[in-house]
Amino acid sequence: MIEIGLTPNHMDAMSHLGVARDVCAWLSHHENKEYRPKQPSLNAFKIDGNSLPVAVSILNQQGCERYSGITIKGITIKESPGGCRTN
Repeated sequence: MIEIGLTPNHMDAMSHLGVARDVCAWLSHHENKEYRPKQPSLNAFKIDGNSLPVAVSILNQQGCERYSGITIKGITIKESPGGCRTN
């Protein structure tokens, strides 16, 4: 596990991919070895329906002018590839 300190001025760390890029840059610099984040393939991604299994209610439409979401099916939870590092 790697613990990061997230501050509001780091918009690059507001997503998993942004954090992965930062961690890879840190590891590449400190270990003198090239690290790159693995990005999932989007080749098999397709929109197969517009059903919403989760109801969403926006209570403050002025404070939230737009809301979007996605439902993902067929997820398998398993061990991370390559193991984990601990310090």
